[in-house]
Amino acid sequence: EELRHRWRPDAALSLGCLQVWGPELLGIFSTAINFHNGLLPDYRGLNATPWSLYNREPETGYSFHHMTAGIDEGAVVVDGAFAVPDYANPRAVDLSKCVAAAADAPRVLDAIAFKVPGRAQVGGSYYSRQDRKRICRIAEPSLLTSAEIMRRLTCFGLLEVRFGNRWWEVTQLCERGTPSFATADGSLTVRRAMFLPPTLYRFYRGIRGG
Repeated sequence: EELRHRWRPDAALSLGCLQVWGPELLGIFSTAINFHNGLLPDYRGLNATPWSLYNREPETGYSFHHMTAGIDEGAVVVDGAFAVPDYANPRAVDLSKCVAAAADAPRVLDAIAFKVPGRAQVGGSYYSRQDRKRICRIAEPSLLTSAEIMRRLTCFGLLEVRFGNRWWEVTQLCERGTPSFATADGSLTVRRAMFLPPTLYRFYRGIRGG
């Protein structure tokens, strides 16, 4: 209400905002543009960078798009892509996206000023919070290879792995030591859980009641 009656803005530019804007808020602006850290329409939703790395895409990128009632479904006004570097991690790739996107700021402002309609999206994919939970929660690690588990950890940063009748929030793995769990082709050892050494993690879980 304050925006509508006091400030009366013409346009909005959303950067790093994970909250969905409802129709009432969007209706205040003649143009509303959002920065999305993935290429559209293939990587709508959350965790666009980790998913693109996990899917072994040769390229990754970012998009500025019109905000609509559908999440990340509006027409694209500016986007950019670059080759995924070898041994890339999501944090480094996201930083590269931000640097490249910042250089596109003049084009984005022109798109707002001149009300550029953009390129309509056709097809594509959407990744939800539940999609990440499904791939990061491993109830039977013995059904997956060590390489697959390590790839999930590298891309998503934290896995919930069940072994020894308990769940471990794994943030770092190695090949030897304890505690370890069986995989389809060998075993892996928990080096860090919630960024803590296993002994401290057990203590943390104990006082937390887990």
